[in-house]
Amino acid sequence: MAGLGFDGLMSSEGNRFGQPYLSGILGEPKKFTGKQAVADFQSGAFTPILVAGIYNPAGPTLTIFSLRKPDENGEAWLCEHMLNPFQTTFHRMTRVHPEDVGFAPEGKATTGVDEALLAFARVHLALDQSFTPGTYHTYCAAVSRQATESALLAWMEKSDGTPCDLEDLTNASLRNDFLKRASFARVQERIASKRKPNKADAEKLLRAALEPRQQAAERQGIIEGWDIAQARAPRLSRDDDRRDQGTVRPGRLRHRGRRRQAHRTNPPERVL
Repeated sequence: MAGLGFDGLMSSEGNRFGQPYLSGILGEPKKFTGKQAVADFQSGAFTPILVAGIYNPAGPTLTIFSLRKPDENGEAWLCEHMLNPFQTTFHRMTRVHPEDVGFAPEGKATTGVDEALLAFARVHLALDQSFTPGTYHTYCAAVSRQATESALLAWMEKSDGTPCDLEDLTNASLRNDFLKRASFARVQERIASKRKPNKADAEKLLRAALEPRQQAAERQGIIEGWDIAQARAPRLSRDDDRRDQGTVRPGRLRHRGRRRQAHRTNPPERVL
């Protein structure tokens, strides 16, 4: 994969991402709503570059990284939308150099997109392991398949969740049984069987996760998990509906070491 490696140089500002970024991660994720997320992607202002999802009946999570077209100040950003039935956030994470990533007049990122994904994934995903890769991934139209696979492979190769994720996608009794995957017994198995990942595991997981039929199954599992999670916590759902009207102060939930605002959002098929 020549030219798509993870050995990029630091930027002149010394941030860890290097080109095309002008800063490290800035600010914190902010409370958002499902309607706002849908509006963002329908507007054409955000170009998705990586999607990662995980099924969990207590709250399936879908994370979308995207490039936002330059704003009124001429600043373009890499952003994160993190969606969950009871929490959703938006994070304008790091500024993008306008000469390194080009945008069409309508807002779509058209040049420098592969490089932007790889530079970001090298640090935030592969090195920092900011969250587990999970089992749902898909190609984004603006990014080459080669760049997507390079970013995911580097991430999976270092994640301690990779061996168990691989078993979930290759074991016939687990592949399409999302409730069994998330059962207490299976969670205990995952904890007990954790081992250091290797490149062979990562390559197998990459192939399994990007197989079209498995992609469709994982996506459907997340959608169904959305309904299950809300049915199991109706009181929280009602509180979140009132919060939309400003009558309830949001609680806080933890997501892989980062504090996240609790919030209900729309099912993921309305976003992707």
